[in-house]
Amino acid sequence: MTQRQSRSGIPPHPRKPPIVGELETLSKLPVRTRGESLSALEHLAVLNGIRYGLTPARIAKQHGFSKTTVQRIKNRIYQNPLSIFELRVISHSGKGMYQCVFCGEAKARLSVAQRHVLAHFFAHHIAQNIDLGDIPEVF
Repeated sequence: MTQRQSRSGIPPHPRKPPIVGELETLSKLPVRTRGESLSALEHLAVLNGIRYGLTPARIAKQHGFSKTTVQRIKNRIYQNPLSIFELRVISHSGKGMYQCVFCGEAKARLSVAQRHVLAHFFAHHIAQNIDLGDIPEVF
């Protein structure tokens, strides 16, 4: 079986996407106390569930968060799509390559990687037309 080529012509990363290892780390952490703010890793877990189309109730149950918290994060993403980039959703993999933490696909330009990440949450044609403006580079 041959490995599928991405539309960019860059082959997908052969290892697991970075989010997989981080979610494994999250599962080993002690249970959060009620009222405690979510960590960046916990936010990524919520985003990963949203990306797969899971309901806020299921994401909350899976990770031990409140349904209201998950719904608030989801609403924030759809009201301000660029808020996704406040977290480390893109890793700089050197030599000008930017890797999506959700699927591991690498892109040669940052703006292309940002649109790729947005396409995990929005229809492709919507993700391509979102004004990227001044997104902070968080790696």
